[in-house]
Amino acid sequence: MKIQLRKIMSTFYFSLVQLFRDRNAIIFLFLMPVILVLIVSLIQNDLFKFTDEKIKIKIILIDDDSGTIGETIEKVMKETDIFEIIECKDMEKGKRMVRKGYSRCLIYIPDGSTELMNKKSFLMAKDTFSKKDEFKNREYPPVELRFFFDPVVRGAFRHSITETMERLLLRIEIDKRMKSIAKVVPRSKFRWVDDRLFSIKKESPFKNEQIIPNAVQQNIPAWSLFGMFFIVIPLSSMLIRERDNNLTQRLLTMPVSYFNLLSGKILAYTGICLIQFILMILVGIFLLPLFGVSPLNLGNNFGGLILMAVSSALAATGYGIMIGSFSKSLEQATSLGPFSIMIAAVIGGIMVPSYIMPDFFSKIRIISPLAWGLDGFLKIFVRNDSILAILPHAGLLLGFFILTMFIASFSITKRD
Repeated sequence: MKIQLRKIMSTFYFSLVQLFRDRNAIIFLFLMPVILVLIVSLIQNDLFKFTDEKIKIKIILIDDDSGTIGETIEKVMKETDIFEIIECKDMEKGKRMVRKGYSRCLIYIPDGSTELMNKKSFLMAKDTFSKKDEFKNREYPPVELRFFFDPVVRGAFRHSITETMERLLLRIEIDKRMKSIAKVVPRSKFRWVDDRLFSIKKESPFKNEQIIPNAVQQNIPAWSLFGMFFIVIPLSSMLIRERDNNLTQRLLTMPVSYFNLLSGKILAYTGICLIQFILMILVGIFLLPLFGVSPLNLGNNFGGLILMAVSSALAATGYGIMIGSFSKSLEQATSLGPFSIMIAAVIGGIMVPSYIMPDFFSKIRIISPLAWGLDGFLKIFVRNDSILAILPHAGLLLGFFILTMFIASFSITKRD
């Protein structure tokens, strides 16, 4: 047993020596994911803040009416704590600010809007209680407010702004209509109670306080997995060079089995992957906060975190060995390996968060090992789940490792 362990450790040391001779590979493995997580986290930080309701939307308000509509809109918008109102008097200047992206939207209230609203609401109330049929088909010109959106604002973002504004305007409209009815029907002395019939109470489905997702909790595990799986380049290259130089065959003439050689490589490269992961965790805790990004919260499930890290490292190492085993040339391995990792990263939610993916990609992402790892890490960082909750994800990664080793063994046996 000691002899076998010594052989494995010798192979382990030999693999590390070969890897560290390639300084470019070492720099690539450790520096590439750090640079990526820094850039992507800083870019996505404001997006995650917006979805987390911590950032306000800048709205330019041009009020040529100077009546109650503008005052009410500005007051209600400030109460929502969603919008930051920027007052402006010049329409062309306001449009220019929107075009340059300084503001997401411009709201223009034309002159005479308050007067038209008062006249229209009074006529509508009067006609409602009139017994004459001649007013039934009367058309009432609307009070038209103009919205100018930044061209880059599309889809759900634009819809959220317009929906919020429509609710605010509906509140103003109901209040004005009730006051007009009180003037038309003076005997119906009533007091309008400005209170809500319903309220929404936001609660967490978790027993403990929920950890709020942020850009760091998405990107640290995502790019850690991406960096781990890119071990495929140096690992597959080493296997092919050893095969082409007949180094493996010469080693097998010594009292060492292929199991010893493979076990040493698995230990060496799994260790490299774990060092990558630890480095990324340190970046999330200490480096990213220096750029104004929230620090990484590891949660309380350290056992689950270790299990997911080891499972991911083994899956990445197994994939590298598999690519190196059945590739016929160095060019094939260095092309197929990175390309397949990029595809798995795209559909796995590494580059784009899975919750904003189209339905098609949300369904097919289950075939990506990077998706299994990312979902497991998010359960730890975001949901603070127990180790039982991440066992299926760790199991899939370990199963993937076993499958890749089986394919690698089959390829080696068939070739030899």
